[in-house]
Amino acid sequence: MNPVAFRGARRLLLALSPHSLRRILPAAAVLCLIVPALGQEQRNRLEPVVITATRHPTSLGHTASSVAVIDREDLLLRQCVLLSDALSMTPGLSIADGGMPGSLATVMTRGTATKDTSLWVDGRPQIMNLAGSFNVEMFALDQLERIEVLRGPGSSLYGGRAMGGVLQLITRRPAANEATNGSLLAEAGSHGMHRSALQMQGAQGAMDWSMSLSRFDSDGQRINHAVGNSSGSLNLGWQLDPQWRLELQGSGVDQDLGVPGTIRVNDRDETLRSEIWNFSPRLIWEPDSQTRHSLTYQHSRQMQDSTGVSRWFQNNNNLRMRSDWLEYQSYGRFHERLQWLVGASMQDQSFERFNADSKRRDIDMSQTQSALFAQLQFQPITTLDLIAGLRRDEFSDFEDATTYKLAAALRPFEGTRVHAQFGTAYTPPTPQDLTPVFYSDPNLMTPERSRGYELGVHQAMWRGRVEIGVTGFRNDLRNTYRYRAPDYLPEPIGEATTQGVESSLRVQCREGLALSLGHTFLDAWDDSNAVRLVRRPRHQTSAQLLWRPVSALTFGLGGVWCVAREDYLLNGDQGDIEDFLNLRFTASWQLNSRLELHARVENMLGERYEATAGYPVPSTGFYGGLRLRF
Repeated sequence: MNPVAFRGARRLLLALSPHSLRRILPAAAVLCLIVPALGQEQRNRLEPVVITATRHPTSLGHTASSVAVIDREDLLLRQCVLLSDALSMTPGLSIADGGMPGSLATVMTRGTATKDTSLWVDGRPQIMNLAGSFNVEMFALDQLERIEVLRGPGSSLYGGRAMGGVLQLITRRPAANEATNGSLLAEAGSHGMHRSALQMQGAQGAMDWSMSLSRFDSDGQRINHAVGNSSGSLNLGWQLDPQWRLELQGSGVDQDLGVPGTIRVNDRDETLRSEIWNFSPRLIWEPDSQTRHSLTYQHSRQMQDSTGVSRWFQNNNNLRMRSDWLEYQSYGRFHERLQWLVGASMQDQSFERFNADSKRRDIDMSQTQSALFAQLQFQPITTLDLIAGLRRDEFSDFEDATTYKLAAALRPFEGTRVHAQFGTAYTPPTPQDLTPVFYSDPNLMTPERSRGYELGVHQAMWRGRVEIGVTGFRNDLRNTYRYRAPDYLPEPIGEATTQGVESSLRVQCREGLALSLGHTFLDAWDDSNAVRLVRRPRHQTSAQLLWRPVSALTFGLGGVWCVAREDYLLNGDQGDIEDFLNLRFTASWQLNSRLELHARVENMLGERYEATAGYPVPSTGFYGGLRLRF
């Protein structure tokens, strides 16, 4: 065995020792004991097909990765509004925002930083911001068919910014010759919230299309905390002949956000206006049932205008970002048991910022990147899949990177899946790291790197009525850094470790009653300074209960419980912040085949906790609306 892989496996086994497990799983064990008879809403129990783990449709049992799927039914039953809402109950993910929908949200996957989780839509990377992360708080959900969350190092397929994982948004596509149909949503509620959305799709002959428009407004509860978000998307498809298909995809988001700062500041004037625009054609060639080639181009632009800024070290500015991305990908099967995937990509990005206070352009930079990647999946026996992936990335401005992955998935018994993987990953310096405006540090020029280990088992029992999953993971990070208060400039720290256990439980006892549970134990440490990494809760438990007393009426109760958190306090020191339990109640009534009424209560307990220190969440909110299908 590779010495690096051996040392990593040994560390993971130590992390999963009986002594560690006694500390790791108490909350999950208690929850499993008090709700053994409840179950998930009855659905088609066929194994889901996922795309993100292998970059081509693959049955989940044949992947060696941890992938969570949030489908459209989940989104509707939970009445999620923005992407950050949908992700909040996913094991392995920790979400922290500015206390209001639409405010800047951090997504930390398995303890890695928010810039280490890449965001893709239909196999296309989304544009990053100046800090190297992705604005998940801006994305509406009306056009989505499902969300796939890949946890664990993904750089061997997705390149940089995938040390923690990948978020993949899959948009709706109509079936062949599907008649035009859609839905209209209207909703209102507390804190001046108004929301409306239109979603439609259809197909005729060789053409298919889908589109969505949505608007979300809220006044917030603090002074200068209003948000207005407009989103739209359009997908067009032409089947040119039996082998060739052309797709066009366009999307845009426009958001105005009040930025009051912390409760100590409560700025009345600062606002942030943001826009994200994407246009992407894709040409697909399938010469036979065993081979698929695709060529995809995407042009993306992001704009951010900050006005009314009066805080120290910040200024009024206009930021413009551009990305042009081109990728060729080829997938094929030599025979039933051997599959291959190869590809090449190029990306050119630019970042410009005009400082409205000094009347000069203080950021003007560009970066180019090219990559080659390949993956083989071999099935020596019907119950075993072996996967190996390799990728090489070359950059114009900093050190190149080679990453790889070795993984296996074993199905020894019916309903059992054991999966394990070892992978390397990296995150290149962000534009913010490199620019003199933020006092760029030469120690940040080397990409952050990680070695990730994973071992998990999933078991389905009683004809799929019970599903249990436990996965242990560890990430060894080097050349990493932190953003230390109060100025939050990048500061090199050298090495860090994140490790833990994700556990889940889904049970079906009787029709009309549904429950899913998830728990994450996370131990995330800055090894160089012997302190915990901030905003990574040690225990995070999520639960969702659905009850359908009659076919037309559904009630839901869900929540997230976070325990043992640390953050940078308002005085700049690192310290504990309060635990919290956030509950959401939902109800929906299907009046007929076309009209549905719904209502929900958010933050039922009225806790004024802070997901991010200094930014309290709103008090209890009540919302109601209707959805009309046509």
